[in-house]
Amino acid sequence: MTQYPADEDIWLILAEDIRQELGNKLSILGYYVGGDIVVEKNNTSLGSLALLFIARGGDGFVDWSVDVISPSGAKIPSPSGSVKLELTSPFVQAVKYLGVRLEIGEYKVILSFDGMKRYERKFVVKNPVSDPI
Repeated sequence: MTQYPADEDIWLILAEDIRQELGNKLSILGYYVGGDIVVEKNNTSLGSLALLFIARGGDGFVDWSVDVISPSGAKIPSPSGSVKLELTSPFVQAVKYLGVRLEIGEYKVILSFDGMKRYERKFVVKNPVSDPI
């Protein structure tokens, strides 16, 4: 029987880009600290947006999918696949979007295993806070 990772063992990292390097390494470029993406008032487009899921635990073969839901409820098309979860090795999955136009507000990111929504994370897109004069 398949065992799924506990909710507290799933991490989501937001970045501008994630690259696979030699030696089983990932380079994370433009990490959005704290999960907030700050965009200029008149420009909510990003050249790229990368989501990195890291999961510890679980055991068995699973089908995975990612849903990204905008503040207005629109679903951003996302990939899916299959993986073998292993207790001794983390599940690491990067999802990259190119030419992304974002909305101001809170996004939901849902990681599903075997067709069931199992993990939900959120991030916020906002304008910079201006300093009072």
